Amino acid sequence: MRHKIDTWLPLVGVKQVIKKILIPVEDELFVDEISDFISDLQAASDDLRLRIMHAEIPPASLTALKKGDPDTDSSKLVDAVRTRLKGKFPYQNIETVVVDGTPKEAIIDEARAWDADLILLGPHGVRGLGKLILGSVAASVIPDAPCNVVLMKPLSQMKNGQKEVEKQGVTL
Repeated sequence: MRHKIDTWLPLVGVKQVIKKILIPVEDELFVDEISDFISDLQAASDDLRLRIMHAEIPPASLTALKKGDPDTDSSKLVDAVRTRLKGKFPYQNIETVVVDGTPKEAIIDEARAWDADLILLGPHGVRGLGKLILGSVAASVIPDAPCNVVLMKPLSQMKNGQKEVEKQGVTL
């Protein structure tokens, strides 16, 4: 399902030229939705820059460090998302960054520091106790964001309920 640019621009301000989009990620599940949205925006801006970011909460103990190298995993994640987007937008300026901190603060700080025009958030796959503890990143980012925020909805929820997302082991 393609998003029509005239449907989305009122959400981000018709008079605002979008040149810098911050894309916080915690997985690769919603890259297709992000690609569709960016494809539509590309038609409205000839100098679109993307920054894919991941916020890594520093491990609280040495035990957490033994479970894997969070920096390497985070770098692999943003690189994988960049590779997928670069495959669809080979001439697009796409940067990656991994920052330490809680997602809310990291997203807001990065958007301010980079002077983002838009934050593009997808739903996350945390559920149950994890969702209760973490809360909703989107709900905490929106009130304090220095720019407009667009929340992506999985195409599978718009078309066929949650079938595609559930195939990937995530329930929203």
